[in-house]
Amino acid sequence: MLGRRSVIGASLVAALALYALAAGCAKVSGQLGPDRPPETTIWVNGPVDSVSHTVRVFWDGQDPDGSVSHFEFKWIYPPGSQPAGYDSNVWVPTTARDSLFTLYAPDSVVAPTFVVRAIDNDGQPDPTPAREDFQFVNAAPSVHFNLTPPDTTLPVTSFGWRASDPDGDINHAMYRIWLDGAENQAHLVSGTTFTFTTPDFQNAQGVVESRTRTAYITAIDDGGRMSLPDSFSWAVTPVVGTTLLVDDMPPNVAGASTADQFYRGELSARLGAGNYTIIDLNLRNPFHTPADVRETFKLFPNVFWYSETNPSLSPILQMSGPPIHDYVSGGGHLFLTSTRFVGTNAALDQAFAQDVLGVDGFHVNLKSQTTNFTISTTQLLLGAQAPFDTLASSTIAAGVETFILANEADAMYVAPPGTLDTLHVDNWDIAISRPFGAGRIVFLPFPLRQMNGSFGGHTGHAAIELRKVFDLFGM
Repeated sequence: MLGRRSVIGASLVAALALYALAAGCAKVSGQLGPDRPPETTIWVNGPVDSVSHTVRVFWDGQDPDGSVSHFEFKWIYPPGSQPAGYDSNVWVPTTARDSLFTLYAPDSVVAPTFVVRAIDNDGQPDPTPAREDFQFVNAAPSVHFNLTPPDTTLPVTSFGWRASDPDGDINHAMYRIWLDGAENQAHLVSGTTFTFTTPDFQNAQGVVESRTRTAYITAIDDGGRMSLPDSFSWAVTPVVGTTLLVDDMPPNVAGASTADQFYRGELSARLGAGNYTIIDLNLRNPFHTPADVRETFKLFPNVFWYSETNPSLSPILQMSGPPIHDYVSGGGHLFLTSTRFVGTNAALDQAFAQDVLGVDGFHVNLKSQTTNFTISTTQLLLGAQAPFDTLASSTIAAGVETFILANEADAMYVAPPGTLDTLHVDNWDIAISRPFGAGRIVFLPFPLRQMNGSFGGHTGHAAIELRKVFDLFGM
């Protein structure tokens, strides 16, 4: 069957032919019929009653005197059940002939009508659009916390959760998480972790109270149906002082108790007992995410973190690169001692060492073919920048790194020839004190407390060297 435009063309050709054969001998007259509208059809594979809130709808159309250029569709909801801001008077144009729809069904059942109409090539719509009534059922999702804080934390805490949706894709869900009864202040989250920071815990006067807090979480599926809430309670305590001490030495590691006494004793002597905050990672670990580390450190101008000779590769050290970068560059002061921080079999990579520590490379131990060295008893380390002085090893220190620094002014101590278990003829940089951004990082790849041997008639003075770091940090 010829379309409308084809009929016009055929009539014109015939008229011209007649005119050529007998000009003026006959008259050709007639009236073209009006443009007839297209007709639309719709169908669904499967039932339309009590189906999932996600459904694929198909449609098509024909134009008896032309062609279909596109379609327009809309959903008409019963009064009061439409999504917020949805206008059922607005048609949505499309050239597709099917689509997968996820319907807004927050109250378990919704009964909208799907309406679609074909538009012909002259822009005329089907005056009798195809319609289909649906009844959608949306089962509620569920959500449960699977990452929670220890029984007591500072006002920084991360939560994680796992959710499921019996009739939808849980990857499209959103989550609302809030503290105590303040559901009106809930955070809307698309992922499956969230970190509460200090402002979340402050009262109307901006004070963090020492008390029990409760976190709540609900899941909202892609159809708008909300789960029942899950909850978790724990205690929150405010920050004490301006200095944080992070104890990362397991109690079963040799020297752990000595390390505790060394750092806590010196901080108490400088700041006063009880005037600084201690996080003992072996008693309660609040650092589950990098955000926990970063936001906790930001509560303090000064952080002292001793992992020392911990033989384990601390997972907290492994995720600490970006938090340390942000904390120090933002103006924080960090002292860290660990034999597993950078270098061979270490927590962080060369990119971090170069960026934050200013390390261009590491010296290699020709005996072990690693970057690990051993400092024997009585060996000396020399202060490389004021006010740091000579240290003498009181025990054997193994797994020590030495550095090739981009700026020699960043060297804190150096190992002279004969100090390490390898042959070298120069002083090798073995500790770092470096400004970075607005802050400063001090890193020792050996336990400072083990460098307390006497030399040249002088008693060991590891504690004196630590106090120089206190001074450097303005404590």
